Amino acid sequence: MQQRSIRRKWTVLLCTFSLSISISIILYVDFQLRTSSLPKLSAAARHRSIQRADAGARDPRPRSGATGSRAPAARAAQPALTLEDVYLAVKTTGRFHPTRLALLLETWISRTKAHTFIFTDAEDSELQSLGFNLLVTSCQPDHSQQALSCKMAAEYAGFMASDKR
Repeated sequence: MQQRSIRRKWTVLLCTFSLSISISIILYVDFQLRTSSLPKLSAAARHRSIQRADAGARDPRPRSGATGSRAPAARAAQPALTLEDVYLAVKTTGRFHPTRLALLLETWISRTKAHTFIFTDAEDSELQSLGFNLLVTSCQPDHSQQALSCKMAAEYAGFMASDKR
């Protein structure tokens, strides 16, 4: 009887010890994975890799096994993209004008005022008097599928009506 009791205690003790070790190993591995970082490319290395990818994509020479070649002259030359060609759209609602939108207006929107179009559901005479491109939609202010689709349609219509690319 006493041996049976001792065996049970050793079994429980062994299981508890094994479980403790397992949890410790899992926590250690998790900590190592969370604190280690993958090697990051420097800005120069990233720029070089993008240039190589662009050069490969623009290479007019036919590749081996290609069934025809594309003549560089067949491609219409497009003018270079300038800042005036860029169309920036910001979706917001009247509730966020004093908080979120105010922060954007103080930072990058103030530098791209002519190219940024703010789509909102509420009139804001202060923003319009400051010269921002405020477009008031008749869309609902929530994040439902219907409301977001309405806002996206307004953005698309605004883009198509502009002379931006």
